[in-house]
Amino acid sequence: MTCEEVRDELVAYARGELSPERKAKVEEHLVRCAGCSKELEGARRVMALAQVADELSTARLANQLFAAALTSGASDIHLERVGADVRTRLRIDGVLREGPVITKDQYDPLVARMKLLGGMNLAERGVPQDGRIPYYNYEGKDYDFRIAVYPTIVGEGVVIRILDHSSVMIGLERLGLLPEMLEQIEAQAARPRGIFLVVGPTGCGKTTTLYSMLKRINSPERKIQTIEDPVEYQLPGVNQLTVNQRAGLTFATALRAFMRHDPDVLLVGAIRDLEVAEGCASAALTGHLVLTVLHTNDAPSALTRLVDMGLEPFVVAASVNAVLAQRLVRKVCAECKTEYAPPPEALAYLGVNPEPGAPPATFYRGAGCEKCRHTGYRGRTGIYELLVMDERIKDLVVRRAPLCEIREAARAAGMRSLKEDGLGKAREGITTVEEVFRAVAQA
Repeated sequence: MTCEEVRDELVAYARGELSPERKAKVEEHLVRCAGCSKELEGARRVMALAQVADELSTARLANQLFAAALTSGASDIHLERVGADVRTRLRIDGVLREGPVITKDQYDPLVARMKLLGGMNLAERGVPQDGRIPYYNYEGKDYDFRIAVYPTIVGEGVVIRILDHSSVMIGLERLGLLPEMLEQIEAQAARPRGIFLVVGPTGCGKTTTLYSMLKRINSPERKIQTIEDPVEYQLPGVNQLTVNQRAGLTFATALRAFMRHDPDVLLVGAIRDLEVAEGCASAALTGHLVLTVLHTNDAPSALTRLVDMGLEPFVVAASVNAVLAQRLVRKVCAECKTEYAPPPEALAYLGVNPEPGAPPATFYRGAGCEKCRHTGYRGRTGIYELLVMDERIKDLVVRRAPLCEIREAARAAGMRSLKEDGLGKAREGITTVEEVFRAVAQA
């Protein structure tokens, strides 16, 4: 081979793309030609620089994606293959929206970048992996990114949960609670013993509510310990623990261990089985305040769910202080708020049935503007249902009364339903009737 022929093959040779016969001929020439050997080293340096440039461009792309998500207030980033195409989506105010456009050529390097940042195995593509970027600073604020990579039949997908350190430690007064409900919850947080339950579906803000309660009661006079799966935010002055199923550290075993640590307040991430329910009840009955989560649709059904799990009715009645059910609804954009007539079926579901000839009630929605990205919504708030135990409700629980009777007793005692709280916020122009309907249709 001539020098010119070899030089034409050097890049392919360095990449290992030549056939065995061609490779042997190039190597034979390189042994005899110092000039071509020098050219090979130069080609390798260029390839290394190109790789570094590619990594830098991928890092830049990842940072641009993070910036787009954080600027828009997204809670999650999705990277997905859709057939032969790829896409990004951002969950903003609980709804998925199209994210920044990326090309098919950028997708795999971007996924690899996320795996690298999350401390995952780059070579493993057949099983789900979890990782974390513990501190990502953007415009002076710190965020945590929890990264989940999962295999699909068309390649790997990625979901990144964005945890905003500043948003979780907000005061109870900023959660959208009515003044009288806020006062009741503050009173519950100040109690020395008993269980305070927060219930609702995944993603309805239960953790934020519990952390806000901890913020309110956190003081040098109270020892607070949490058991979470996983710990999402680090709270100053609070002893926090992440469960580890593989090591045998479950909610139940951690709860038993914490009872020997002289706590005043316990936060238990979730009651998932009878063992944890019994542990929470035992802690409450022995003089500890327990804040915890149960997955039920509304407040009254939490009491029957505990009994259905196997907890004795008299234990439920004696240990539970109150139950807060909640949902998140999108807020009407203040910049483009306008009056409108909601769908009659949504109004009927929420119990709005105006008398014939009566003027229609006034409701509001966002017309759409640049501030809200033409969605009509900007930000979210909560709608709530607070059940405070009294002697009548306790008696019904002990007698295993039907759920409908417990609900009626709670309503008679002043419980405002999710529908009513949502409708009130819709009348005030905070949210729309459609949002309330969407949030409580399953309650």
